[in-house]
Amino acid sequence: MTTAIEAPILVIGTHRSGTTLLGRALPHHPEVCYWEEPRHVWSWRHNFRGDDRLTAADATPRIKTHIRRSFARYLEKSGRPRIAEKTPSNCLRLEFIDEIFPDALFIHIYRDGRAVVHSTDVVTRTKTPETRWYARRLFGTPVWEWPAMVPRAWRTLGRRLLGADMAYWGPQPPGWREWLRRDPRLVVLAKQWRYTLEPVLDWRARMPPSRWLDIRYEDLVRDPGRYAHEIERFARLAPSPGFRSHLESECHADRVDSWRSALDDGHLKELRPVLEPALERLGYAW
Repeated sequence: MTTAIEAPILVIGTHRSGTTLLGRALPHHPEVCYWEEPRHVWSWRHNFRGDDRLTAADATPRIKTHIRRSFARYLEKSGRPRIAEKTPSNCLRLEFIDEIFPDALFIHIYRDGRAVVHSTDVVTRTKTPETRWYARRLFGTPVWEWPAMVPRAWRTLGRRLLGADMAYWGPQPPGWREWLRRDPRLVVLAKQWRYTLEPVLDWRARMPPSRWLDIRYEDLVRDPGRYAHEIERFARLAPSPGFRSHLESECHADRVDSWRSALDDGHLKELRPVLEPALERLGYAW
């Protein structure tokens, strides 16, 4: 008998917004099994699409069965009762996910877009993606879809191995290819953040409070103990000192404002028309 998936905990947030920090703390709770970025599961049979967006119509019966079974097998191996995951590109497929897991609980962590742009710029210039991620995605993808993975691997892993900056990294909202051809580098990163985030904010308006929790990254790193308790309450988890202590040990409030010294007035002037509308929706002042 396949293990039932009850109220999966989905950490939602754009790249470089704290999803990894929060996600990796969750398995320190004894009730939670954590799966980090099972992108190959969510995108099964959709790898030839031009972007990461999926809708409820894309959740065919066969695809729903495959995804549910994949999560059930992963949970069963863990021996724990609840599963959590994070995949930043899921910001673009919330309707699709809701069709598959209608009782999913969403924890949305968000961060100042200026910080996200700066952090993404650093990653694409200095970090080499780990080959294990590509191997896992490759072997979890139907063989006939392998050719679709070659361009992504070249833009990220291939270029970094040759000593060049990554051409593009992270979620692919509609329009990303055109930005890459036309816009300055930082503007591309700003558009990536905004247009990955905005579908989340639109979806949030449709969610009841019992299924949606917003966490501001800057608040989390300044008071992780408070948010550990809030997450446990929201996700219907028992209090766990291990979860709380791990989250506290990984939060570093001194890094919150590093973007201020990295982005000069010229950068900010270039980015403001793109970033400000979404920043205002999140409650950030320019």
